[in-house]
Amino acid sequence: MPGPFTWTDRGDEQLLHLDPPGIPGGRYLAVRRQPGGDDEWTVACALRAGEPEEEFGDGLAGRGVAEDVALKVAIQGLARLHGVSPVPGLPDGDAPEAEHLIARLWLTLSERWAPGGVVPGGPADGA
Repeated sequence: MPGPFTWTDRGDEQLLHLDPPGIPGGRYLAVRRQPGGDDEWTVACALRAGEPEEEFGDGLAGRGVAEDVALKVAIQGLARLHGVSPVPGLPDGDAPEAEHLIARLWLTLSERWAPGGVVPGGPADGA
């Protein structure tokens, strides 16, 4: 399975592309600093190729919080759109593309809180 997604820093905007770069109308997540706000961010996403983005999470306190919200909303939204489970895990090789995408989103989220994939108190931690 490919590694976690990477956010692209564009100053007052962070982007996470769900599709390979260069695909017209590709799916993505975005967090944007609110104009005039100290450290308040808004979340936006386009979970269906070619459709307009949806904006939510207005006034989130901090970029990291906004990125976490975007990842969690994308996991739930993709699961709902494609009728698959949002539960973390490794999909089978022949699983639908949405399951693989959701697994990478979980990996991206877990890397923020447990770099290297070792969750404190988890089996890989020897606890």
